[in-house]
Amino acid sequence: MLTWRASCLVSGVAVIAAVGVGCDFAPREGDWIPGASEVLRSECGELLDDDEESSEALRLESGDDGAFTFASEDTRWTCALSERDFTCDSQTQAFDMGEDDEEAVLQRTAALSGSFATAVSGTLNSRDVWRCEGDDCGGLEGWLDMSFPCEAETRSTIRAGAPAGGEDEPSVGGGALAYARECEAELGPVPGFDCSDGVVVPITVDGLVVGEDQEASSCDAPSIAEGDCNVGTRVGRIGGTTSNGAPDDEVVWAYLCRKYDGIVQLIGHDTATGATCFFESEWEVADTVDSLSVQDGLVVGPVPGPDDPDYEAVWKAPEEVASQECWGCHLADPFVHTPYVDGARLPDDPSTPVIPQVATADAPYFLVGEAVRSGGEGDDSLRTLHIEGNGCVSCHRFSDSRSFSFDGGPTWDPNEHMPPSAPGSLAADFQALLDCADSGPANTPGCDWRTIPGEPSEGCALGGSPAASRGSLAIAAAVLLFLSGGRRRRVSSGSGRGPR
Repeated sequence: MLTWRASCLVSGVAVIAAVGVGCDFAPREGDWIPGASEVLRSECGELLDDDEESSEALRLESGDDGAFTFASEDTRWTCALSERDFTCDSQTQAFDMGEDDEEAVLQRTAALSGSFATAVSGTLNSRDVWRCEGDDCGGLEGWLDMSFPCEAETRSTIRAGAPAGGEDEPSVGGGALAYARECEAELGPVPGFDCSDGVVVPITVDGLVVGEDQEASSCDAPSIAEGDCNVGTRVGRIGGTTSNGAPDDEVVWAYLCRKYDGIVQLIGHDTATGATCFFESEWEVADTVDSLSVQDGLVVGPVPGPDDPDYEAVWKAPEEVASQECWGCHLADPFVHTPYVDGARLPDDPSTPVIPQVATADAPYFLVGEAVRSGGEGDDSLRTLHIEGNGCVSCHRFSDSRSFSFDGGPTWDPNEHMPPSAPGSLAADFQALLDCADSGPANTPGCDWRTIPGEPSEGCALGGSPAASRGSLAIAAAVLLFLSGGRRRRVSSGSGRGPR
């Protein structure tokens, strides 16, 4: 009976769409996968249970004038969209419950309605009337402790899978792909890339570039991740795009392909809104994905984007990424800069590091995705320590460099490098922040928590991404309205290792 309930009750839908002022909204076309249902009201006894999940995807197809359809294997609902809200017509589904000589056919007449949140998730309510036809309906009523007809209201969540366009597209199961779709709603399409296109991080000894791996911590600028001095790690930068392929200068992506352990990482950041996503590959992905191979310790080949069937075989689920607390180090801003990683320069501009430089004292910065935001302790806010007038936080936010040491690797001393014009000249200011970190703001006069500004946008998302509508001054202004202080939290250091 439980199997039947899970397979035939498509009771609610969560649909995400960023709806803005003065712009059209279009939910993502393609498959939508329902999550657990919640029974809001029921006269149907044990026919319905909370937390049941449907195994049947719904197919969303857009129509004209705000209309769209949801279709299961044998039923199609026609829906009308008004701003964020939608209502659908009533449709009847039949389920044969008879076994052997028994006769009982359940009929469910479902009227759907709901409200969009962004282009890839949301909520939908279903108001159902259940009837039964057949000689054995009485036995079914006794078994379920109810009487036909009965009415019920349910609600469930749903998330979009890949965009429409192919039968072999991956679906969302709450893992890496679901996270990618959340990120696309804030940043535009998550790119695929090839590590071999990246810029090699140079390894130098006594100022000279070497071509062979060096002992850990023996080169001029080791990585702060385990003191790596291996030759061949690559980093790359990719410009953002809107969902229709137009350039988006406010979004930037940076990837790292580590030679010493074959891990691939990707960070996406919107410099205007602060939206940020962290991605990390599974271990030994070249053994599970045919398009990837390992050459001289480096993963090469096309690293798949979200529309590739191999996507979830390559990238970790957001909960696993969250457990590493990337933001324990990436707290001042999304991109950590050290002499090691900044040795890689843009080929067309050798004066500029490949890893983007976006830090300011008040730049917006927030983590996309509930699974990531709630992955650490406390609430989902990002906070940083602040002392008014402290020179270290006049250009960027404070991040405790003591969290940058991994597995016996070198501890990076900011006083050897900061400020760039006079390294070590702000040692007293830096120590004041460290003292506050140790004693806490409550015990350090003049030191307090400062919430990092930025929170998920609710801007227009044509075709599934707020980025699609950028270029319109009206929309840009609307997006800026949502950049007031968000709910961020201080996070502790974790084990994730980014490009440093």
